[in-house]
Amino acid sequence: DSPIGLAAGLDKNAQALWGWQALGFSFAEVGTATPLPQPGNPKPRLFRYVGLQAIVNRMGFNNDGAAIIALRVARAKKQGLRIKVGGNIGKNKETPIEAAPLDYMRAAAALAPHVDYLVINVSSPNTEGLRGLQGVKSLDRILESVRTVAPAIPLYIKVAPDDFETYMDGVLTVSRSHRCAGVICGNTLANHAAAEGVGPLKLLSLPQGGLSGKPIFKRNLELLESYVRQAGALHYIGVGGIMSGTNALQYLQAGAGLIQVYSGFIFKGTVLLREIALSISEGSRPGESHPQ
Repeated sequence: DSPIGLAAGLDKNAQALWGWQALGFSFAEVGTATPLPQPGNPKPRLFRYVGLQAIVNRMGFNNDGAAIIALRVARAKKQGLRIKVGGNIGKNKETPIEAAPLDYMRAAAALAPHVDYLVINVSSPNTEGLRGLQGVKSLDRILESVRTVAPAIPLYIKVAPDDFETYMDGVLTVSRSHRCAGVICGNTLANHAAAEGVGPLKLLSLPQGGLSGKPIFKRNLELLESYVRQAGALHYIGVGGIMSGTNALQYLQAGAGLIQVYSGFIFKGTVLLREIALSISEGSRPGESHPQ
């Protein structure tokens, strides 16, 4: 019904699908789901900065496992859930990097029959070595494994804003060779120094982990713009730092077909969804304001 979706990481275990539908989301991405359940990183692992409208997390793929998550999605759809559901998949923490393709394959096998699209998450900063899987050889092996169990489902690759220039050509090559639907631009920011509007003293106080929210908007928008310039024919989902209807419109005007929110929804609630819907329906340009 609209391009507004919920980003992965909020409803990791597919426990609130009916809620997202009721609140007005058109689609929700569950996960990241790993083949085996895992508790994630030690707490504290989630930090909220209201003044910055930012969140730092180092959750570490805490989830109930792909099989349980798939059952919950299947049950909701059987009961009449209308919104689209994406399945975001990753590797277990204890799985060696060289064995990662098997983990992605197992998670895909569990989720593919029940979700509308799959996302290959190789961009979380909170699982050691994961971002290195954006390299062309590693990514090719992962996609090849996933396609053996999910030959037809739409596939997206979720990429990171950090050092994206290093990986972009390889990501696009692999996307084409394995008939991917597109790319999700992007994820949380590991290099906090690249954030916008965060002073040097505040930078020193931020804990290690992925930064999301307002400070990463510009970097993730640049990520999307770069991918669109390089390969405009693919389908793109824009995510990162969407705190207003204007921000959402900037992603759509830059070439995103869909957008996803997370931190903006945490800080603004359903008001944000209304602002985005107004911006889209009125065809406003960045910088214009909307009546509340």
